[in-house]
Amino acid sequence: MSFIAEKVHFNRKQRLQQLAFIVLVVVVCVAISKVHTPQSTVTLQTQPVGIMGTSCTLRITLPASCLQEGKQLLENAETELRRCEALTSNWLETSEISQFQRLEAEKKLPLSPFTRDVFLRAKKAMEETDGAFDITCGRLWNLWKDAEKTGVPPSAEKLHEGRQTSCWDAIVLEENAILKKNADVEVVTGGIAKGMAIDRALQTLRGENVLSAFVEVGGDTVVWENEMPVQIAGSSETLTLRNGGVCTSGHTERFFEIGGQKYSQILHPQTGMPVPRTFSVTVTAPDAATADIWATALEVLGPEGESLFLQHCPEGKVLFH
Repeated sequence: MSFIAEKVHFNRKQRLQQLAFIVLVVVVCVAISKVHTPQSTVTLQTQPVGIMGTSCTLRITLPASCLQEGKQLLENAETELRRCEALTSNWLETSEISQFQRLEAEKKLPLSPFTRDVFLRAKKAMEETDGAFDITCGRLWNLWKDAEKTGVPPSAEKLHEGRQTSCWDAIVLEENAILKKNADVEVVTGGIAKGMAIDRALQTLRGENVLSAFVEVGGDTVVWENEMPVQIAGSSETLTLRNGGVCTSGHTERFFEIGGQKYSQILHPQTGMPVPRTFSVTVTAPDAATADIWATALEVLGPEGESLFLQHCPEGKVLFH
């Protein structure tokens, strides 16, 4: 009897082993089929109008079964871009930046988290670029903008007065607000707000089922899980962008025109003078905000500033053209 019992036990064990082997084979076959069978995907793209007064393209690739999710993500990204612009534009009277410009001395202004982040990132950028990037040059920038109406460049005396107000000492950032200690301090968000908004839009697009994403606003671009060649205007060179941002700073499209002469809209913070219109700069970095900041700063620093950039962003690339 003991021999028969042992034999029956052996057969059951053998059957279990065979069953386990069959299950394993099925699992492996399913896994292989998923690897080798291309998943049906769809690429969705939209080009919203009226964002920051320039071109805009939003694009994602995701499984075809997630079409509705993709459409909603594109809509959300557009909403995020418009929200960021509404908060930090120098041209919208209702933006928090415009409200800051009108703020009296020793007065506070409640800030949204995004606008506060712009100020924080800008202050850090000023330190990293050795003062070459400084959003507190707003009063200087407005002197040159006003000069377009008079046809006469700002006087040395006016520029000196403008430089006196270009400092962070008169700005105090609090947890949910900003204190303006000097009523004459003004800021200009060009060179940072757009890059940060682009990054926010990309983050919005990175849904659970999204395979790749692309955001472009006015030529400044950021991509995720995507690789693209960047053809440099006026140059035969090409940069490859993957999982990061690229921004170009130059003078061909935006400039001050005063008395028939064109001046760069990028000012040297220490002198208040426009930088020479001798070259443009294209920068790639892990995110659009970093590329945006350094493309502007390197217009001031010139090729000598490339080593400083690589010190802070070793994975980045710079091209002067």
